[in-house]
Amino acid sequence: MILVLAMMCGCGPSAPEHEMAKISGTVTHNGTPLPDGRVVFLNDQGPDAEVKIGPDGKYATEVAVGPTSVLVEYREPSPPPENPDRPHMPMPGKSYIPEHYSHFLSSNLKVDVKSGENTYDIPLEGEGDAPKP
Repeated sequence: MILVLAMMCGCGPSAPEHEMAKISGTVTHNGTPLPDGRVVFLNDQGPDAEVKIGPDGKYATEVAVGPTSVLVEYREPSPPPENPDRPHMPMPGKSYIPEHYSHFLSSNLKVDVKSGENTYDIPLEGEGDAPKP
């Protein structure tokens, strides 16, 4: 009886394992490294990943192997919420880079992550209002 209970309780379905790989690169806007912000990776079949952009425009993280959509955000700090009853709902600050890069459907940024180490530089172009370092 104890063996049956242990088998029923101890081993439920587990999340599938995904092969992970290292990815790194530099994010630039009109040729200048972004000094802040984040890169978000949305893998078609594995877990998502988010990484902060360093002051030199570089990032490094691990993501699931396979086709991956990418977005980049670099915004002014969020202002305090206008509604004090909903402090967890701040509006995002103004984007310092073209807004379309901050959405998976419009960024047009994609990478096919391979096993091992990957380099994926992200050159952003277009009008933006990034502060000067």
